[in-house]
Amino acid sequence: MQAYRVLPLVLTALVASLAYYFNNYFLLLIVPPALYLQYELGRAPKIKDQRSLERYVRRVYGKRCQGMIVFDKNASLYAFFPSRMRDNTAVLNEELCVIKTNGEIRVMGVYDGIEEALKLLSAAGKPELSNSRN
Repeated sequence: MQAYRVLPLVLTALVASLAYYFNNYFLLLIVPPALYLQYELGRAPKIKDQRSLERYVRRVYGKRCQGMIVFDKNASLYAFFPSRMRDNTAVLNEELCVIKTNGEIRVMGVYDGIEEALKLLSAAGKPELSNSRN
């Protein structure tokens, strides 16, 4: 588990214990900013275009995965007309990810679709996923 998820929870428990022990409940005012910090650091960035998609893929999956998924505002069109896509491709928009491998179409949410697309496309002859956080 990553530190930005664990530290605010540990801080919350520690502050609650100290507030009870010292009978000073003003210490609990530290908790909301800590939980907000956890929310801000833990949320996934909004993918709006090809550049933000590549930045997200580079940050989470490594540099070798760039260019495996294409951002297109008309990705929902490919879900209804899969013959417009080539095999072993993935198209993404702000709401969904359409993956076509071996003639099979999968429509998923954005972040689940990115992960699934990178797994399937790397198995279909594309470069392997990098475990480094480059």
